[in-house]
Amino acid sequence: MNLKARIILFYGILLLPMGFSVSEMYGRANNIGYGFFYIAFVIMVWFFFAEHDTWKKIFNYFILILCSVTNPVSYIILAIVLLFDFFKNVFKKPKNIKNIIAPILAGAISLVSLGMMAAITVSDLIQKDAEFDTTKIIEFFFRSWIYPFVWPFYSYFNDFKAIISMIAFITICIYFVFVAGKANRKLLFVSYLTLIGYTLITLLSRKSLTKVLLGYLRSWPDRYFYVQNILVVFIFCTFVSAVGSMNDGVIKNRLKTLVSFLLIYSVILLSINANIIFEFTENKLVETSRTLEDEIYRAYYEQGESEDYLVSCPPFLPEGLWQAKFPKEYILASVADNIDDYYEFVSQLSDESG
Repeated sequence: MNLKARIILFYGILLLPMGFSVSEMYGRANNIGYGFFYIAFVIMVWFFFAEHDTWKKIFNYFILILCSVTNPVSYIILAIVLLFDFFKNVFKKPKNIKNIIAPILAGAISLVSLGMMAAITVSDLIQKDAEFDTTKIIEFFFRSWIYPFVWPFYSYFNDFKAIISMIAFITICIYFVFVAGKANRKLLFVSYLTLIGYTLITLLSRKSLTKVLLGYLRSWPDRYFYVQNILVVFIFCTFVSAVGSMNDGVIKNRLKTLVSFLLIYSVILLSINANIIFEFTENKLVETSRTLEDEIYRAYYEQGESEDYLVSCPPFLPEGLWQAKFPKEYILASVADNIDDYYEFVSQLSDESG
């Protein structure tokens, strides 16, 4: 990918539209983990296409393992990289023992970390009892692949328009495979497979997403589409790089016009709808009307002198499914330091019940 494409990629990810839940994605540590899959993808691209020495390889294996324990879907990329690196070096002459040992050692560490996480994570990743809403499948793929190009107009779409848009997108993707240079063609192929694979994994592991989507009326929950949208931006930037390296003047000029139009179009969208991308005066985080302080007071009021308090966490949606265990000392200190607020809260509860 050339420098121009990398600059566009940087700002494309930085300004990636996420509806009105930007704070939900960037403001919560547990949601940042979605971005680690993209980091793993970039490292996989580095292993596939870049020249690298042993120390860089070891460092990137460390980052890959970190990505995997943070976002377990990255274990798939880690396994692919390990197999690729091992078989690439085991048959290479002359053999470099360090390059053969590195993937073996990284693989052993990965298996240990995977074994430690398996009992905790696997059951949480797959929603066994959830069912597909087959009427939302088209919207699911549209939200995954096309949203970055049409986000201000998302609510104006329907299944028919979504299908037409996806056919156009897929046609352009296939066309670039045939006209791009060898290096960009390989990069596009890897990117396509990753995008399709991650989208299917998300669909199969989070079946309830098809029930949460509201017929193009909202883009939430955006965090589940974050990686797919970044990969789409990456693919577009690969298009930019591919056009820059083409030799055929006629095809190059036509595609340059197309890419330039999409770039200008994207800049105009961002400029006109800056209030959706940036927070100026209002928080875009989807919240309930209650606060964490209210729930701490409620826990103390309802649970008395407990050793550990179970506190509902209203910022987590859907409501009622998440609770945090707070130590007794924290609850007592919070109530003592804000005793007037606590009595006011109790008074409000009494008014509501009375």
